[in-house]
Amino acid sequence: MNLRSKLQKKRTFDEKRRFMNPINPLQHYLLGEISKRFLKKTDAIDALSLLLNVGKDAIYRRLRGDTLLSPDELTLLAGKFNISLDSFVFKNTDAVVFTFNPFNYTVKTFEDYLESVYRDVAMMYQIPGVDVWYASAEIPLFYYIIHPEIINFKLYVWGRTVWNFEYLQNKKYHQDIIPYTVFRKAEETHHFYRQIPTTELWTLNLMDNTLNQIEYHVVTGLFQNPSDALVICDKMQDLTWHMQAMAEHGRKFAHGKPAESNGAKFELYHNEMIYTNNTIYVQSPIGQMVYTTHGNPNFLKTTDKRMCDYTHTWFERVMNKSSKISSQGEKGRKWYFDQLRRRIEAVRLRIEQAIL
Repeated sequence: MNLRSKLQKKRTFDEKRRFMNPINPLQHYLLGEISKRFLKKTDAIDALSLLLNVGKDAIYRRLRGDTLLSPDELTLLAGKFNISLDSFVFKNTDAVVFTFNPFNYTVKTFEDYLESVYRDVAMMYQIPGVDVWYASAEIPLFYYIIHPEIINFKLYVWGRTVWNFEYLQNKKYHQDIIPYTVFRKAEETHHFYRQIPTTELWTLNLMDNTLNQIEYHVVTGLFQNPSDALVICDKMQDLTWHMQAMAEHGRKFAHGKPAESNGAKFELYHNEMIYTNNTIYVQSPIGQMVYTTHGNPNFLKTTDKRMCDYTHTWFERVMNKSSKISSQGEKGRKWYFDQLRRRIEAVRLRIEQAIL
């Protein structure tokens, strides 16, 4: 048999095999989505082989469609790589599938919540070429972390109201109420966040929620030592100067260390015409993701391509109608942060009068 006959016979065999074993569309979608998570196909093969506890040849057979994934394997892979099979099933409808962190686990401690945030930020940090767009109705969590006094107070508020921690219901706030180990995990999260490039959209209402919470806790007697409220206000003033310095440099850096501004890109925009909840769009060579708060600080998350594309387009449209106040936007930057500081000072004065 000559070479041409051999090649023709092989093509006939391949076509017959494809007819007998057509690739399952759901399997093709799932394995394709998993492969996008890796820079090299061989890395994906290795990961799948280890996870399914089969040889590499068996993985290639599943990729070709010669072997169908079992229901258990489909469930295992979708869960491990956080891929929604529903988004494939409902792709021709207006349904969008989100994961909601409280459905995956119940926040029983402050560590539970921070560990989930830490995992997501660490994952973003490890993705080459990642870029994050962040529209926020209040100070992003990652900046609260800069001062223990602020993040401790916010965790206390969330613990009493959102997570309903029983031991906090009749306990007044004091600065040692949050374990030091919790703040250490928060610091590790902030370290990763400083290395992730972000484009952020803020309004003048950025601090209002926290300021209102501080004042409310003073008026209702929920501060063990009311002067702690003044300390938190002072730390928020200091935070505005830090954020203004980062905006000026166009880079992220640790508190008080602008000379070491070797962090990631920080682009800041101001827009008063658009009000939104906290929305995060993650863009990278291996995929997209959208986070949006629901019952802050809990969040919804999706990798649905239509939702990701829509959110990306929304960000581009809004940014084009916003004022950039980082890097060269000196006049707008000064005005913006001066306004924030005036709001903090007004609340601080009312608190002083309340506790005299």
